[in-house]
Amino acid sequence: MKLSLELVAGRRQPGTWPRIPVVDYRQWRGIGTVVQHPDDPGVWIGGAAQLPFLGSHEAAAHGLPAALGEVSAVVSLCRVGEDQAPHIAAENHLVFWLVDSNQAADNAQLGFVLADAARAVAQFRAEGRTVYLHCVQAESRTPTVAAIYGAMLGGSAMESLRRIGRVLPNSHPNSAFMEVLRRTVGPRPEDRATATDRTACPHCGGNRRDILVARNYLCDSCRGRATDVMGQHVTLFNDFRTEGSTISPIGVAAHHEDGSRCAEVTERARAYVDGTAYRVVEGRFGGAFLLPLESPEPNADEVAPGTEDLDNYWDRAAGSLADEIQWLKVGDFLTVDYGTENPELVVYGQLSIEDDGFHCEVVSNAFMPADDWPLDSAYLVAAGWTPPGDENPNWHRIQSGAAATAALILAGLRYGRGCSDPRRLGWEPATFPDGVDED
Repeated sequence: MKLSLELVAGRRQPGTWPRIPVVDYRQWRGIGTVVQHPDDPGVWIGGAAQLPFLGSHEAAAHGLPAALGEVSAVVSLCRVGEDQAPHIAAENHLVFWLVDSNQAADNAQLGFVLADAARAVAQFRAEGRTVYLHCVQAESRTPTVAAIYGAMLGGSAMESLRRIGRVLPNSHPNSAFMEVLRRTVGPRPEDRATATDRTACPHCGGNRRDILVARNYLCDSCRGRATDVMGQHVTLFNDFRTEGSTISPIGVAAHHEDGSRCAEVTERARAYVDGTAYRVVEGRFGGAFLLPLESPEPNADEVAPGTEDLDNYWDRAAGSLADEIQWLKVGDFLTVDYGTENPELVVYGQLSIEDDGFHCEVVSNAFMPADDWPLDSAYLVAAGWTPPGDENPNWHRIQSGAAATAALILAGLRYGRGCSDPRRLGWEPATFPDGVDED
């Protein structure tokens, strides 16, 4: 919308709304109004004065209800600056430019805009967020949208408006808004309890606020623990592509904690909670949700990851191993084990410090026969490993640098000894006992 205004004006207008940090409403009366929605205690309605303190512990310190510190989503119905609600993430702050006017020409598609603002509140609540709905004084725009939201929970908007009027005595929507409210009817009153029930999360069985969401989403806590097939934590979101002034949805996506893209979740629309597979679906406003699958799929430890994520995990494992290697001192050694689920099959690499670098080894045919576990001698030779001999019965070579050594050992196991699943890796540093020759 900012771009639209600037296109009409023919230029950017820095220092003027909407590109200003804060819209100053201090001269307006009633901007400090704040009450809970009578139909949903997870929605707060009020004026513009509270915006700087929402989602912050500072709320209580300024004499505001402490619960405002738990607000994580805002729906604004008036002009606001870019930094007006500094503690609320931009993707969780939606602004609807409504004019408090009874002239139809001042608000195009008024009924749709008012309903869309109410739907925004409902969507944020479906995500488990505490919402702050406001305009400047909470007298016309705010009670109107709050009443339409109330109707979505059950009954009519006029019934909800009467309840709102008891907690917000100064509410008086203008005549154009009132006309929309008179036409707005939600679910039957007897269905209202169903619409606001706290229902059980399909994964953990805990309570989950479920407003206007017919499908069986996982609760926020479970969704927050989502992982890829490799067990790495992922953040789920609904991705967009920007081309010039056009923003187009791409679909669900995910990234790891280091910011790298998770191809597995993005391409398969699958994420895992405690190893159980769930479908990732798009939510509004950039969100994504987890749904139970119609037919159960194998747990994460039974699923082979895609090539891109597999390479990513091996790279991460190499980075973690390098961190361990750099702390080794003379007299220490480190063993990298690969879990085979058979105690008689021991696949390993090992390293110790020498004057010219790290002495590295990968288990040879003598200790792990190729008949029992894969061995690619050609790869190891091409990678510079020295074949086993009388002096050293394992594949071996010298490598300098912790990062290069970690990468060498893991590549030797992955390609030279057929260790395909990095989830099975483990390593343990140790110190040679006194009197033992490190060679």
